[in-house]
Amino acid sequence: LNQLSKVKGLLYGLQVRRALEGEAAAICASSASADRIAMIEKALNRMESAHAKGNSSEEDWEYHQSIIEATGNPLFTQIIQSMRDLVHQFWENPLQLPNFAEASFPFHRSMFDAIARRDPEAARAEALKIIDSVGEEIREAYPNET
Repeated sequence: LNQLSKVKGLLYGLQVRRALEGEAAAICASSASADRIAMIEKALNRMESAHAKGNSSEEDWEYHQSIIEATGNPLFTQIIQSMRDLVHQFWENPLQLPNFAEASFPFHRSMFDAIARRDPEAARAEALKIIDSVGEEIREAYPNET
């Protein structure tokens, strides 16, 4: 893939992630069990501690996965698994942007907080902030692509 089609592919991927992850966060806030919410929190804590050490990409991926799984809907998990390569590339920084996705970091905690307080609208909004902040970075780096 050349750089331009890579950018387009990432932006298309973000559109799909918006639909899936925004909804997954809202569903978790509405109906995830206390055990599932505790698992999401553990994944978030692992991600934050890895981030403090400098690289949290694997833990970040696992955190997002924990939310998908906590929906209790096996189709969400299947869809994300079938898109694993597409979705996982966001954690591999294929465009080699400096500090890629750093701006989205605080929204992971605020999304969890909204899920934990059972606020589906806020959970969805915080999930979309993560996705949109990554999209913004890609668009700023490649303004001719959008």
